[in-house]
Amino acid sequence: MTTKSSNIKTLYLLRHAKSDWNDRKLSDFERPLNVRGAIQAPQIANVLAAKNNYPQAIISSPANRALSTAKIVAVQIGITESEIGSEKRIYEANIFTLMYLLQETSDDIDCLLLVGHNPGMSGLVNTLSKQKAAPIPTCALIQLELEIDAWKDIAPECANLMSIDVPKKES
Repeated sequence: MTTKSSNIKTLYLLRHAKSDWNDRKLSDFERPLNVRGAIQAPQIANVLAAKNNYPQAIISSPANRALSTAKIVAVQIGITESEIGSEKRIYEANIFTLMYLLQETSDDIDCLLLVGHNPGMSGLVNTLSKQKAAPIPTCALIQLELEIDAWKDIAPECANLMSIDVPKKES
């Protein structure tokens, strides 16, 4: 596991994998991953595992589909389920809520993975990054390099968009 200490923080943003809408009795919060989501989450976990900078921490929305995605990724990068932070403010969060949450991150963490939902995640990318991106599809992994010394310094356009990875389409 590679980490770094400098005036750059790495933020990975992961939109949850595709969810299942079949059981109409379940609330939006309770919806599980569907078959495609269960296939694509490990694919994107492998993409993250191939990067040279692993997250030291994962913070996820507690919604079933987001937390399930976070757990799949955590296993692949050697973080236990008990180490995943569940943060209810991520569910249905707007950009400002997500920025406040990030500002609360310990400065001992140089690399963080945030797992959540649209439209907040797409808005966060386009607020933080100097480069703009289209709306984030399900199970897309965004890597941002933030030019900050401390998480409390997070601000609009403080980041460079390093990559956007999406799972492979099934043929």
